[in-house]
Amino acid sequence: MSEIANLLRGLHQPGELSAAFTAEDAARAAAALLDGGVDDFTTGALLAGLSRHATSPAVMLGLKDAVSARMQPLSLAGRAGPVRTVVLPNFGCTTGGLVAAPLLPLLALLLSRLGVPVVIHGVFESTGGMAVASTLRELSVLPCATRAQAEAQCAAGQLVLLPLTLVAPGMAAMMAQKARLGLNTPAHALAPLFMPVADGAVQAVHCRPGGRDSVDAVATEAHALVCAEGDGVFGAGGGAIAWRLADAPVWQPLFAADAAFASVAPAPPRAIAAWTASILSGKQTLPVAVGHLLASLLLASGYARDIHEAKAITAVETGALAAA
Repeated sequence: MSEIANLLRGLHQPGELSAAFTAEDAARAAAALLDGGVDDFTTGALLAGLSRHATSPAVMLGLKDAVSARMQPLSLAGRAGPVRTVVLPNFGCTTGGLVAAPLLPLLALLLSRLGVPVVIHGVFESTGGMAVASTLRELSVLPCATRAQAEAQCAAGQLVLLPLTLVAPGMAAMMAQKARLGLNTPAHALAPLFMPVADGAVQAVHCRPGGRDSVDAVATEAHALVCAEGDGVFGAGGGAIAWRLADAPVWQPLFAADAAFASVAPAPPRAIAAWTASILSGKQTLPVAVGHLLASLLLASGYARDIHEAKAITAVETGALAAA
């Protein structure tokens, strides 16, 4: 317990987190929580301390290391073909609420219709997460019950709704502590950058303005990254979009900030499902910001050779919807 006491002193000292508190220290603190080896009082103290500094590089990297050592990423080994799987995070409850519910199902279904494999991962039991799962249920897409089912659907190129509990149960349990504590846990900060699958998928992430340093430090497992930077989930409040391959030194801008999606208001899942279906059937216009995300992910997944071809495919798809 002396080690835990030292970690608590480092986390709860006044002011900013000391440079002496390293990622290894954060990993040890997170490991104690993930392994359930401390009492309730110490659990609360560790969670409060890590949450206080959740966005600091040391805590983010330490938590990632601890989670990675205790997770079983979904395998895409059974998936063949030149187009890479796209991984979309469903943690709208942590970065903007229900506005994720209109966007994610529509984007995922558009990609899937073009033959791009898609995995939506997250916590589906609360706020925005529940709204997305409920919307997809209305559209006949159900969460996977087992890892085997998820991997089989991936291999078949089907849209996969992946509960976090199937790949990182400790992280899911940490996030569930919010109901007891009334505040976000450090896992809530990591979740939007978390990669739940192996084998070189494409990861879509979101960050606040100026937050790409955290993306560069934490989101390192993907073959390629597409980042929407701005307010709202996935930049739905007008975020700019950039991308880079895993080994690329700089981000390549794709689209400037566009607030076209910001006018879509939160609604009950059944209404969102009807709105999604009306767009897929060509009865309503595809929001510009969704088209930007679609083109960006077509490029990053290898479906399109360059952004110009990706834009052209998106335009053709939009025209096909309108002609349906």
